[in-house]
Amino acid sequence: MFSAVHRLTAASLLTILIPVLCWVLTVGMGRIPLWLPYISDLALVEPGASVFQIGMLVNALLYLSLLPHLHRLVPYVGGDVLFVLASLSMVVVGFYDWLNHPWPHYIGAVLVFGGFSTWALFATLRGHPSRWRIFLLVASGVLCVSLLILSLSFAEMPVSEADLHWEDRPWSMTIAASIEWLLVLALGLMGLSFRADLEDQALM
Repeated sequence: MFSAVHRLTAASLLTILIPVLCWVLTVGMGRIPLWLPYISDLALVEPGASVFQIGMLVNALLYLSLLPHLHRLVPYVGGDVLFVLASLSMVVVGFYDWLNHPWPHYIGAVLVFGGFSTWALFATLRGHPSRWRIFLLVASGVLCVSLLILSLSFAEMPVSEADLHWEDRPWSMTIAASIEWLLVLALGLMGLSFRADLEDQALM
């Protein structure tokens, strides 16, 4: 039986593994001449683009299927709306790339990171917070602020065809890309940290 715990585990691991697989299919096969591109860059080149779209859709559906179980952790309509919005934004990020649809893509990315992190913060404040989850929440907050500063100060998020000149990207873009990868890693690990909460529900 594909229980809630199994679905949460799958969704959390896919959050991390989808970009890794797309990296192998693009950078690893020489289709993008950068060792550390933005995760969003991976959705521009096939076959990584198709894998990214399908993966984000499957991941969003997995997260949405968990709402009846996770509602108990944040039993408010606002919490449900936030979780659904963050989940659906994964689809937006997957199907609207930064080159052709920069605004939907970046707004969706903000809603994914901000939505899930805010929901996790509420769930942590209401429950029995673990030091590991608190560390991930703090780390995510620091990373988000750092990425925001880089974006506003150096305009380091790619938005036009000029940013497809991979070799001409400045060092600050590599830093911003590394922050994006760390944010995705933190998001996946944060999801895994709720396994114990769902296991406790199953025993009730």
